[in-house]
Formats: sequence, structure tokens, C-alpha cells
Amino acid sequence: MADKADYHARLAVERDPDDAMGLAFAAHVESFLRRRFESAERLYERAVAVNPSFGWAWVLRAMLACYRGRPDTALEYFSHYNKLSPFDFYRYFWETVAVIAYALKGQHREAIAAAEPVLRDHAQFGAIYVPVISSLGHLGRLDEAARRIAQLREVRPEFSIANFNATYPMEDPAQFAIYIQGLRLAGVAET
Repeated sequence: MADKADYHARLAVERDPDDAMGLAFAAHVESFLRRRFESAERLYERAVAVNPSFGWAWVLRAMLACYRGRPDTALEYFSHYNKLSPFDFYRYFWETVAVIAYALKGQHREAIAAAEPVLRDHAQFGAIYVPVISSLGHLGRLDEAARRIAQLREVRPEFSIANFNATYPMEDPAQFAIYIQGLRLAGVAET
């Protein structure tokens, strides 16, 4: 799958090097699947230079900032997205970026509060649970964490710390260890 995504992302950029959407999605492939963070940064810079009004470029760039351990930058980029795309149909998906950024900043109450609308309205969206569970673990709210873990297991039964650790592209191991520690404190299974 990663090879196909990489192929199509490169093809899109080759065919139209000035298409902000193609650049942004190529950058996401670079960061999320390939963990080539510097290359992704350059592609996002081009995407927002070509079209500074393309909200998804800003929010995907915010996700990269989370991967790189730069939650303040992520929230700044997320703010651009908010201004540009207030009625985005996929807003619930992108709200996760702010939740992750707050969790990485250690602002766990803010992370949980930011996640509430998504948890309420899109309970089948598994990605939202991870930063919430980590934050609940750090806050010692273990009963609530257990409930959220059960909900996550309904939509992602394979989820474990080992699986997450192997697939989530965090650049800063120390910051990722804190994020993972929240999951452990909450009671997420190791394997």
C-alpha cells in the first residue's frame, strides 16, 4: 500500500507541480508513510505558497508538526485551517490534529475538551480515541480511560501500544515516550 501511495503521490506532483492538493497529499505520504519529514516540510511549503487558501494543506501540515513534536506550530497551522475551512465536511477528522497537539503539549484537559464533539458525533472514528486515552491516563482518570479504551477496541480491535508504536511516525522519541506513557497509564494493552 505504501508503495502505491508513494507512486501516485509522486505522479501527481510530476503531472502538476503547482497543484496544492497534489503537493499536500504527497507531503502526507512523505511524512506518515515514509517518515521523510524534511521532504514533507518542503512539499507543504510549496503547497501553501501555491495556494495559501487550501485549508487541507494547512491541517496536514499541522499533522506533520505533531509528528515532529512541534505542538505550538501545529495549533498555529490548525488555526489557519479553521479560518479557511469552517464548514469542512471532514472537520471531525481534522479536529484530531488539535487534540493530538494539546496532548503533546501536556494540556490534557484541553485535549479532552477539544475531542468531545468528535467523540459525541463520530464515535466510529478511531483516531480520536488515542490522544484522549493518553490524556486520560496522564490525568489519572482511569475509569473514563477504560470506557474509551473499550470504545476504541470496538472500532480498532487490533490497537495496542506495540502496534501504535510501530506505525505512528513520531520524530522525537522522548516526546513519543510521554505520549505512549499516557496510554500505558490508562491501561492500553502492550500487544
